[in-house]
Amino acid sequence: MRPEVTAYSIPAVLIAISILLAGIAWTIPAYSDPEWDKEFLSVDVSVENTRDPSKRWYSAKAAAQTPRNDLVDLSIGILGLAISTATLFQLKSVNVVSDLWSLSTPGSRRNFLVAATLAWCSFVPAQWVALSFEVSRGDFPWWADSIAIPGYQILIAVVVGLPIVLAGVQLALWRSELPRSLWSRPIVGRPLPISLGLCVLSSVFLFLLVGTVRGDPFSVPSIFAMTYLLLSGRATCLANGPHNNRMQTDEPWPSP
Repeated sequence: MRPEVTAYSIPAVLIAISILLAGIAWTIPAYSDPEWDKEFLSVDVSVENTRDPSKRWYSAKAAAQTPRNDLVDLSIGILGLAISTATLFQLKSVNVVSDLWSLSTPGSRRNFLVAATLAWCSFVPAQWVALSFEVSRGDFPWWADSIAIPGYQILIAVVVGLPIVLAGVQLALWRSELPRSLWSRPIVGRPLPISLGLCVLSSVFLFLLVGTVRGDPFSVPSIFAMTYLLLSGRATCLANGPHNNRMQTDEPWPSP
């Protein structure tokens, strides 16, 4: 009988890939021409004429930029995915790979609501860190607007969206029992509109997770947490309504 493979080998491999990419990036200069932006240091910029200088600045930056920044972003994104995966494994007591098939939803309504609140609100610090990182790396021209503007826009969007998120959690948890298997069948349960909506949102966030690993690496833990909660909501919805019973909803997909 072959020994079980530890589940933490998954984040370990991701960390190794992240370190490798960071090492490669370290050997590459950020720009093929280190003085590519010299002509823009004395550009005359006012409120009325920022569009044309900004367009020329970003074009010049793209022409001089090497793959280094992309590799750095990818490295950070993969590291965030590794940390997120390891954290989920720790919280859900996943020790070996076969335990992945026993992953479950949050254990109580309170835990579900707290997790949803933390995951949604985590987008604020994630985006603030991302903006600060991009400014320090020189991703914006010196005449660009203060990062406080997009920072506060993110804060407002999260505050406005939080009640909607919590209302969605309450709908998913309506007349349900926790915890549930994350892989419960069938894929879509009742009430159909809520269950189908959660399936669609889960798919959307899975695609977003893949994209943010490279495009928005600091948001990876937030997207990962939201994806887990949406999958949990889908599984929880299967327990709603008088026509579903615990036997049906707790049956997971068969392990390979």
